[in-house]
Amino acid sequence: ENVLTVAQFNQIIVLLEKAQVENTRIEQEKAEALLLQRQELRAVVSGILNSKGGRAKVGKGTGSGVVAE
Repeated sequence: ENVLTVAQFNQIIVLLEKAQVENTRIEQEKAEALLLQRQELRAVVSGILNSKGGRAKVGKGTGSGVVAE
């Protein structure tokens, strides 16, 4: 018969809470890394466009493209 004691159950709860805190921390780090990558990419694209004297415009269709004129 598989029966948990109160102490074992409480230990499981504590471990789950620790895992949840760790997962939240990891997700926060991922979000911060993605934000940094986007900022770096914007800086690179901006530098390229400025060096060529071009302008950024949103590509037609998906609305996600950036092209130099």
